[in-house]
Amino acid sequence: GHIPVFECMVKHNWDINYSLDHRGDALICALKFHAPELARWLLEHGADPNANLGSDPLAGTALEVACSARCPRDIISLLIHKGADIEGSISMLVAAWVGHNEALSILLDGGADIDTIPKASSSDLLLEEYWGTPLHGAAAKGQSETVRFLLNKGARKDILNNAGRTPIETAEHFGHVACASIL
Repeated sequence: GHIPVFECMVKHNWDINYSLDHRGDALICALKFHAPELARWLLEHGADPNANLGSDPLAGTALEVACSARCPRDIISLLIHKGADIEGSISMLVAAWVGHNEALSILLDGGADIDTIPKASSSDLLLEEYWGTPLHGAAAKGQSETVRFLLNKGARKDILNNAGRTPIETAEHFGHVACASIL
């Protein structure tokens, strides 16, 4: 793999948190391109999970990228253990969009709020129909197993997103009958 290359670079004083412009840093790239062993190595050798943002407003932090890329639970746990910001991220929403229930479980165990509507990087995103609580996100993307998972964990069905919809209205808006019937 790539680890010997990074070992050599770190040995020669390469900054492990160096940002590759709009792509983020090596950690974000390792997560994005499904290289969990490299991500683990980078974290164990000082990579800061909050150091750099990628250009994607829907998955900019290392934790958000890990959730959107459906990384294994041990990588998500390691990111949190190494200080990844749960509270200031959209990780719960991203995990709900892609149906990554393992990530949702880890984030909840780490103190994430199941009913939070996260801040968005732009006001336009806040008004999108798919933005809202994780339950809104799962309903908007047709993730019926995630809808069921979130309800079993105590997610509220009465919260309105910024588009003025409840999760069931969001599911109906996007035509996700299975999600609407669960809600």
